[in-house]
Amino acid sequence: HILAVSGMHITYIIIGIILFFNKICGKKISKIICIFMLVIYIVLAGFSPSIVRACCSAIIILIGGIINKKPDVWTSMALAIFITLLYNPFLITNIGFQFSYMGTLGILINYKTIFKLLTKEKIKKRYKISKIKVIKIKINEISLVKKIKLKKNKVKDVLIKVLKINTRFKKSEPSKVKQIIAVTIAAQLYILPLTIFHFNKIGIYFLITNLLLSFVMGPIMIIGFIVLIMLLLNIEILEGLIYIIKIGIKIILLITKIGDLPYSNIYVRTPQISEIIVFYIFAIIVKFFISNFLNKKPSNTELRIRYMLQLIKYNFSKYKRKILIFVVFICILILSISIFKVSDLKIHFIDVGQGDCCFIETPSNKTILVDGGGSNYGDYDVGKQILLPYILDRGYTKVDYIIISHFDSDHVKGLFTIMEELPVGKVYVSKQYEESENYQIFKKIIKEKKIKTEVIKKGNEVKLEKDLYIWVLWPDNINMINENPLNNNSIVCKLKYKNFSMLFPGDIEAEAEKQILQSYRNNIEILKSTVLKVGHHGSKTSSSKEFLEAVYPKIALIGVGENNKFGHPNKEVLERLKGQGVTIYRTDEEGEISIKVNGKGKIINIEK
Repeated sequence: HILAVSGMHITYIIIGIILFFNKICGKKISKIICIFMLVIYIVLAGFSPSIVRACCSAIIILIGGIINKKPDVWTSMALAIFITLLYNPFLITNIGFQFSYMGTLGILINYKTIFKLLTKEKIKKRYKISKIKVIKIKINEISLVKKIKLKKNKVKDVLIKVLKINTRFKKSEPSKVKQIIAVTIAAQLYILPLTIFHFNKIGIYFLITNLLLSFVMGPIMIIGFIVLIMLLLNIEILEGLIYIIKIGIKIILLITKIGDLPYSNIYVRTPQISEIIVFYIFAIIVKFFISNFLNKKPSNTELRIRYMLQLIKYNFSKYKRKILIFVVFICILILSISIFKVSDLKIHFIDVGQGDCCFIETPSNKTILVDGGGSNYGDYDVGKQILLPYILDRGYTKVDYIIISHFDSDHVKGLFTIMEELPVGKVYVSKQYEESENYQIFKKIIKEKKIKTEVIKKGNEVKLEKDLYIWVLWPDNINMINENPLNNNSIVCKLKYKNFSMLFPGDIEAEAEKQILQSYRNNIEILKSTVLKVGHHGSKTSSSKEFLEAVYPKIALIGVGENNKFGHPNKEVLERLKGQGVTIYRTDEEGEISIKVNGKGKIINIEK
């Protein structure tokens, strides 16, 4: 933040250069040298947006000092934006660019107002002179009578006036801490919407970290410049200074650990662009009104606004009853519409590479995750990089239900991040026949986070809400399949919503399919589904002809990675699906597939 966004270090670069060259070359020449070196620094930094902004602003201030003219901060910032975008117009989408300029804009607009709010104190009458003794003490302390030659009966009045003036107009020096707090709040206020938009987080301890870093960074940077200059002379005498810098860096890194404390970040849904614009408009309006009332000498426009607000207040008190009745009526109307309006069921088959993950939004805005993708290879965290941002972008900050078909990494690893970072209502799992590493991690997380868990089996029915059910068709805890038990004892469940249904067979293979068909031979219709999530990513060991005929889907979804080493999906499986006239959607070709089902259970839209 300090180096990449605020550009604080540029100030220390300028101070270091000017102090070094002032006595050698004079003030004007040292400023010209400083400008030249700042230009070189911009090039060395690869035209980093925050560096360009800070350096351009500094260069304009330095030029103003050379030609004895006061620079305008708005002009300097506009020029910095122009130079940056002239170099690369696409930098406008750069996070550093957005943070740097919006943070600076926040300081320019809000700093003075926030600082006034922090430093404003009610004037208290701390003087009370009623006794002659007090007057005599003051006369002894201040030889006022000798100097101004007043009669004794007038001394009291004069001293009271002097004390009043001193008490009323005595101002303490601005607190450094309050200045830093004001700057931090002003910048963070305008950075906040961007932080939420890009990272879906609100930092709780930002005031503490910025305050601490502001005090530490200055000395470290200054000592650093001294060391850089003195390195040219003799390195032996610098060991003490280098040791101080090392300690300072350790302190800085320790301060950054504050962000890792429990509850240091709050996850927030991704705001819409329109919401961000409304936020900034609202922030500017609020700032304008606060500044208006803090101004002791208001202009005519500010006076008109004050009178207008007083008029609104008067009219509100006059028609208070009618306004309240109208507001209550509108609230009841909106609430009634939201209650009786039937929303759509939305099913999102997410592209998580070689894995399965389905995110479901119910008509009542509850959320369901069926598996969560993941991988055993590399350090790429599907949950952190894909699934968590995806859920937040959809506007949700919690997951109501998670169904884990089985504990293969490509189905469960992405869920670990979700369970650690977001509130989870309940997790459904099946009985485990082998203690896998992933299952051990799962048990540890649910214990730490105190997440409710239920073991489900064949015959269970989970009612999610009105007309929406999960029917559990497998596994049968009595007849466990020993052949490849992790896959073949996957949860096979059916999502049922009015006339719509979707079957999730996990990674079951032909042996499990055979037993399921045998188990439901007298009620084979229960397997029939509108949509089939193809088992085991379209592997040749799954999706037998008999099983597909029993399910008889209209749409098939295959979660598979592009050019995967397993050869999924198998050509024979694809041919069997096409032979039944099934429409096939694959995440390696179409990416995410979203299905929208209306209140009657009819598919109204499929997006890919």
